Amino acid sequence: MNCRACSSGYVAATSASFAFFHGSRGNTYFHTLFRLPLYSFFNFRYYFPNNYTPATTLIDFDNDRELFLQSVREQSQLGFSDLKFPLLLFNQMINLRPLPSLIYFNQLFTAIVKLKRLNPHSTVISLSRQLELYGIRPDMHSIGILANCYCHLGRIDFRLSLLGKRLKLGYPLDSVIFNTLINGYIHCDKLPQAAHLLDEIVKLGLQPDIVTYNTVVKGFCRIGDNASARTFLRKMKSGCHFKPNIVMYNTIIDKSL
Repeated sequence: MNCRACSSGYVAATSASFAFFHGSRGNTYFHTLFRLPLYSFFNFRYYFPNNYTPATTLIDFDNDRELFLQSVREQSQLGFSDLKFPLLLFNQMINLRPLPSLIYFNQLFTAIVKLKRLNPHSTVISLSRQLELYGIRPDMHSIGILANCYCHLGRIDFRLSLLGKRLKLGYPLDSVIFNTLINGYIHCDKLPQAAHLLDEIVKLGLQPDIVTYNTVVKGFCRIGDNASARTFLRKMKSGCHFKPNIVMYNTIIDKSL
């Protein structure tokens, strides 16, 4: 590993990082920030010990991409408090050559999506599109992340297009992607469409799991349509691989009280 003092790099990194996180002359330093080499990432951790794991030394990690990517993975697991730092990491990652594995980007996106109070879903969609422009195709995990983002944005049309993209890329359909799509309909209070999609899933010869059925029942009860929920349970009892469970019955009873 190349370990040398980063004198001029340190000055640029710390001044840029201070401006970026504290808003001082942000326009001037923002552009400098994303031209910094990889060691600037570790300078941030040194400079902001209250927010991130402190580093005791300033080291040039230009030649150690694995250490940088390991830190991205660890920070994604720990989570973020705002969007600034994950966006910085993303820009550092897309400047690596060769580009990192999609796994690292998926981990970063998953951590960003958890910042629900900041409504990060449009941001994740935009970052994913950037990856495709760089030639990184989505996998099953990233398609699921995008479907969840479109779900929260109420963009059912785009979620369904992801279903086609998944098939085009050769990935099998599974209950996870269908649960996400059905959740999207329910999130938009479009329960008839959710039930219809469930019927279409069965007609395709695919078997939804019990979570899918629970989701639909809860959706009907959430909008106060207990009659449709009971009808749905009767259909399950007559022609479904899964039978209604105690959770479904309790959901209907609780909403009827």
